[in-house]
Amino acid sequence: MVTGETMKQTSRPAAYLARLLGVTGLVVWWLVATARPAAAHANLARAEPAPNAVLPQSPERVVIWFTEPVEPGFSEIQVLDTQGQAVDNGDSLVDPLDPTVLSVTLPPLPDGTYTVAWKNLSSVDGHRVRGSFIFSVGEAPAGGPAGPAGSDQPLLQSPLEPVLRWLALLAILAVVGGLGFKLWVLSSALAQAEATEAVQTLALRLNGRLLRGIWLAMGLFLIASVGHLLLQAALVQEVGLVQVVGRPLLDLVAQTEWGRLWLWRLWLFLALAVALRFFLSGEERQAGSLRSQEGSALALLLGSGVLLTISLTSHAAATEGIRLAAVVSDFFHLLAAAFWVGGLFHFALNLPLILRTLPGDERRPFLAALVPNFSALAALSVGTLIITGLYSAYAQVTVWPALQTPYGLALIAKLVLIVPLLLLGAFNLLSVSKRLAGEERAGSLLRRSVTAEATLGALVLLAVGFLVTLEPARQVASRQGLGTDNRLSFQDTAEGAHIFLDGAPGRVGPNQFQVTLHDRRGNPITNASDVSLTAVYLDADLSPLAERASHDGEGQYTFDDLFLSVAGRWQVELTIIRPDAFDAHAAFRFEVLPAAGANSAAIAPDRQTGQVLWGLELALLGFLFLGVSVPLGGWRQRRGRALVAPGVAGVIAGLLLVSGVQLGVGQETAQAGNPFPPSQLSIEEGREVYQANCLSCHGPAGRGDGPAAAALDPPPADLRTHVPLHSDQALFDFIAAGIPGTAMPSFADKLPEEERWHMVNYLRALVEE
Repeated sequence: MVTGETMKQTSRPAAYLARLLGVTGLVVWWLVATARPAAAHANLARAEPAPNAVLPQSPERVVIWFTEPVEPGFSEIQVLDTQGQAVDNGDSLVDPLDPTVLSVTLPPLPDGTYTVAWKNLSSVDGHRVRGSFIFSVGEAPAGGPAGPAGSDQPLLQSPLEPVLRWLALLAILAVVGGLGFKLWVLSSALAQAEATEAVQTLALRLNGRLLRGIWLAMGLFLIASVGHLLLQAALVQEVGLVQVVGRPLLDLVAQTEWGRLWLWRLWLFLALAVALRFFLSGEERQAGSLRSQEGSALALLLGSGVLLTISLTSHAAATEGIRLAAVVSDFFHLLAAAFWVGGLFHFALNLPLILRTLPGDERRPFLAALVPNFSALAALSVGTLIITGLYSAYAQVTVWPALQTPYGLALIAKLVLIVPLLLLGAFNLLSVSKRLAGEERAGSLLRRSVTAEATLGALVLLAVGFLVTLEPARQVASRQGLGTDNRLSFQDTAEGAHIFLDGAPGRVGPNQFQVTLHDRRGNPITNASDVSLTAVYLDADLSPLAERASHDGEGQYTFDDLFLSVAGRWQVELTIIRPDAFDAHAAFRFEVLPAAGANSAAIAPDRQTGQVLWGLELALLGFLFLGVSVPLGGWRQRRGRALVAPGVAGVIAGLLLVSGVQLGVGQETAQAGNPFPPSQLSIEEGREVYQANCLSCHGPAGRGDGPAAAALDPPPADLRTHVPLHSDQALFDFIAAGIPGTAMPSFADKLPEEERWHMVNYLRALVEE
């Protein structure tokens, strides 16, 4: 039997909130920092050869960099000739040092056009992505490729996927929200109520119904999660749902990061079920209530762990440069949604029971205490949702034009549904709650309003189910060229001529350049006998392109269809010959982007901006917690103190993060490339450093067959395979820091920077020998 003394003991939820925040923060930080980076939709970021590139000679390999890590056993590159026959060596390899890199080697290829067909499996949500592009050896293709053509990825891998994600999210939010509702809303209201027989009866019934609701949500979550696992296995293995049972299912769980995280989620779910069952005993088991506040807090912590595994398989985990901030923000977002929307489900479910059980003179004061408790939790949750949602929007949308993508439209739909949800909440807080103590009809009005809120909350989660299934807006916008206008525009003055150069689209493929010439008085120069252009690729030794312009009149000269074959840095040199002046020369440098549709990483959050915004986010969350703590008594009351501590911590952490980023501006020595050109002197110096420090393991030819190699496990890397896959900066970093899990040591303290850069030049020369 629930007694008045028992209910008074339920006034301790604030302490559990403080403990939960502390423990959860430490667990989140550790798991995010140690988990393998991964994400959804591993699309092409760049490739060598670049899509539509025209190469003077056959490349040795095709290398593709994806927007996130891919699974080695499910990712492959094929290179096809115009007859559709594979011409690669069939040795597709995911780089063990950088799982975003997939490569395949090639034999010497004759002149012609080749199609690169690739497929991969994302390391987190298991989305299988396919794509293709062409490159040419010798000369530009006259027509399209005969092999598989590139095509857009389907909007959804399966129409069942967003539904299953929606049901799983709906269920786990109801579980976590129900536990939060018991700890911080219901227990406090019962503690404030007079211990009459009706209130004691209500307490037992409410706890019983609450627990039954949680168990129902647990069952729904298990069904939806297993359904998602089966669907994922069918999509990955490309078989029917019936055929996945057995080896295909085991391979998915054992060999993919998504499967391993799914297992972690299952173990946490089972531990949560055990905790719920264990903390029921005796009379309380018959009544259906939880045995103790400690049991509720433990179950809440385990439920939060399940939410964390969802964040680790979300788009946030793919956000390069700001991954930690994005995952933590996503996790806080899910927690806030659970306490607000999940709590609304249980509020709507239990409100009719309150109205039926308590007589009017007891019902009105009980509701007058219950509603402010939930309003405080809802205010804290809504504020957290807004703050963390803004950060997530920056991470996944990044630029305004990306709102035109399916992800952007789904985000807008979510926001449209949230507006009436917020308005209903404000109506309950500002109008209904003030009438509960004195008006009998206010209880019925509250029931209808809360039910409407819960219904809208379920629809918002349906929009979220689509959001987490769709490809991030920034990736789609990158391929479609939204927000990445690369029109080129330059001007210079030489020999009395004002030279204006405009080019478009500034991408791999045909480009049009227009030169406009004016004299000192602003009049068009129309007597140029020759306007010529030489385009030089700066990132590799390619033959220059030379073109002559056609005169369009009024001082305008046009170069039509200048074919820029490779993405990267280019230099254009203009020569203007006039009969009445000296020859004028001008040179301009610019970046050529990959062909439209070939790059999913052109739009990405800036790391420094992301860190500043994260600091502001933490500070705003801290101020939010401090603000909500004031009406709860602040530091003087237990409930207020539970919010003051994390509030102060958030403000301090946020300000330190922002100030740290600002102090670091200009101090980082981000090396754009090797400061030493690969001269013969540099290569010879690198050779001496290599022979003194690396030859014993990697061997004289860099094949990993040095005298000490046989005793090493794992064996030394074959440099001829790995060096071409990495930039100069990456190789420099490997030499400086070493490679964990191998015998490769750090040379940062042994070799000065100059010698490390010289060795990078030598390694480049070594693999080309």
